[in-house]
Amino acid sequence: MRATEAETTACPTGQTVPAELDTALVTAMDRTISRYQRSLRSAIEQAEGPGRLTMSQLRCLQAFGADGAALTTHLARRMNVAVPTMTSMIDGLAERGLVVRHPDPADRRQVRIVMTDEGHAVLSRYQAIMHARLRMLIGHLNTTQKKRLLAAIQDVAMMLDADAANRDEREKSKGNP
Repeated sequence: MRATEAETTACPTGQTVPAELDTALVTAMDRTISRYQRSLRSAIEQAEGPGRLTMSQLRCLQAFGADGAALTTHLARRMNVAVPTMTSMIDGLAERGLVVRHPDPADRRQVRIVMTDEGHAVLSRYQAIMHARLRMLIGHLNTTQKKRLLAAIQDVAMMLDADAANRDEREKSKGNP
């Protein structure tokens, strides 16, 4: 029996996919990603205790990228939050001595947020904790399962990259740089 139009969804590639497959993927991703995040949060809580960074603060440190410096507006855009929300998050990181604010040499009206040595050390420590948890989790998989998981994660990354590119195009069409 062929799936009817109502039972399928169209992909950007022009293919049609059974709607129940999309529904199953949405449900599985929603549940699994939430469990993944809880697992990482739990590992950090166990290792760092009550004075730990929030996951949002950790993601903010990760958003700095390799150079360890960024403008508040760029961090807010990267993390998809409002600038006041980012300012508040940066205030918390600054109180901990993990970031400092400096005038931007290219534009004195802008303030660059720079990760301190302590910020780099904390980020490295947290990433080591998360990597250890992930290694423990993938240790339960055999080689075939690991290869399937890697392929699936690459597909998710590709999906997210395409979404980011579409979002950037929409922003440019609205006149936002």
